[in-house]
Amino acid sequence: MSIDGHKVKSGHARSAAKAGLVLVPDDRSLFTSLTVEENLRLSVRSRRSWPTERDTIVETFPQLADRLKVPAGALSGGEQQMLAIGRALVQHPKVLLIDELSMGLAPVIVERLLPIVRAVADNTGTAVILVEQHVQLALGVADTAMVMRHGNQVLQGNASELAATPDVIENAYMGEAFASS
Repeated sequence: MSIDGHKVKSGHARSAAKAGLVLVPDDRSLFTSLTVEENLRLSVRSRRSWPTERDTIVETFPQLADRLKVPAGALSGGEQQMLAIGRALVQHPKVLLIDELSMGLAPVIVERLLPIVRAVADNTGTAVILVEQHVQLALGVADTAMVMRHGNQVLQGNASELAATPDVIENAYMGEAFASS
């Protein structure tokens, strides 16, 4: 695999990170005893850019502005997800992997976060790969969608076209057992 011309060896996390691949894991993996600001600073690649990076994250997630000195463990689930995404963004990813953005969040929070993810892709040119259980919400911000079953791709297509045909997605996801019932 390669990212923007950088060869990435399978199983080499450092190589992937150096090439610009950044993961927002489903458990957010925050340092809960550190403040929001400390969590963000740990991820900044250039210490000289810190004030600008902080301002960019606060502009992207205004809810974090008054929470910079608060330990990450004291944040709401939505604020923690904003911090996890912010921590990824300060690394200037070329490819951003977001695993289950909606995990443990109220749908209204997910509806606020997904357009931000879309804006990141549009404004920075970052390729975003989103793994998401709330299919219709995700299709609303995606260009392309893929359904995988047992590790195999069973459907791929234009996200807006697939959003208009939920039965096709359900059949692909559930497989033959669903189609025959």
